[in-house]
Amino acid sequence: MFRVEALPAGNGDALLLEWGPSDADVHRMLIDGGVGSSYPSLRARLLQLPTNARGDRLIDLLVITHVDNDHIEGVILALTDPDVRLRPADVWFNGWPQLRRPGSGDLGAKQGEWLGALLERGGLPWNKAFRRADRQRVQVPDPKRLPRRKIAGLELVLLSPTGTQLDVLREDWNFAIRNAGGVPGNVDAAIKQLKANGRLVPEMLGGADDSKTNASSIAFTATYDKRRALLTGDAFRDTVASSLRQLAKDEKSEGPIPINLFKLCHHGSIRNIDGSLLAAMKCSHFLVCTDGSGRSKHPNAATINLIIDTVKGAELIFNYRLPTTSPWSRTSDQKARDYTAVYPKSGVTIVDV
Repeated sequence: MFRVEALPAGNGDALLLEWGPSDADVHRMLIDGGVGSSYPSLRARLLQLPTNARGDRLIDLLVITHVDNDHIEGVILALTDPDVRLRPADVWFNGWPQLRRPGSGDLGAKQGEWLGALLERGGLPWNKAFRRADRQRVQVPDPKRLPRRKIAGLELVLLSPTGTQLDVLREDWNFAIRNAGGVPGNVDAAIKQLKANGRLVPEMLGGADDSKTNASSIAFTATYDKRRALLTGDAFRDTVASSLRQLAKDEKSEGPIPINLFKLCHHGSIRNIDGSLLAAMKCSHFLVCTDGSGRSKHPNAATINLIIDTVKGAELIFNYRLPTTSPWSRTSDQKARDYTAVYPKSGVTIVDV
């Protein structure tokens, strides 16, 4: 069993991966948490997960791809929710300790500061799988040597970000925190702010997408039982495409690397997907995560049409059926252009990889 559950996450991502030899032996990974306003959906799903003897909800891995609000807000809310009691076995997140220069404390962004403080104060494992890496960064240090990690039979191959992309992000984080009158990396100050506001409300969590944060997205492939999902956050298309070509070389693949499911970069933005990226993989199933809100109104029609025109028999899987996604629901158009579109029937999209 290997499936991806795309939860309603507003204009963001909240993905729950489940894998294992049977329904009685299941492992789980949570990737991002969506915007704060969609947290009730994430919360309801997390409350369904089993707990240990202490009442903690255990997942094998929590991945926060980057600090944009549409990916991180729900995670912050979950970690401050006393009923959820989320305690991952490991957390992949590039925050202040990973981004700072040795001997310098000039780092951070508002959401990143809060999340980092929660991880440190809560004693949660942080980038444990990269403990021996440079500053415990989740990064691709050498484009010709993609990092590989295994979790309960699931193989993860890191595609993004590069060290250079994280370094570029550093100055923006420092400016954002200092411009707001704060000091980057001050755990006590971040915890004090959280406590002063009680349980976080979505309105506290602001911030618009910025290309430097998108560039820092953690992107990877997840392979179980010879089935592979490509999970990209808002990563840059050139970075992902280059890594996929390297992965094909590593695995001596004849032609583009086979992908069973591709979660579109940046919710289907035309700036993050092009023909070169599609040519770097052999894939016919595409997951689109967004409700079309926000300034960009994703997915971009040009992106979806590029996929339809490039991939014969493409299957488009949407986690919302709204005016922004319904243009591809017409049966006549699907038949004429040889594609299918799938929409959620009960509010949650579950895809067998």
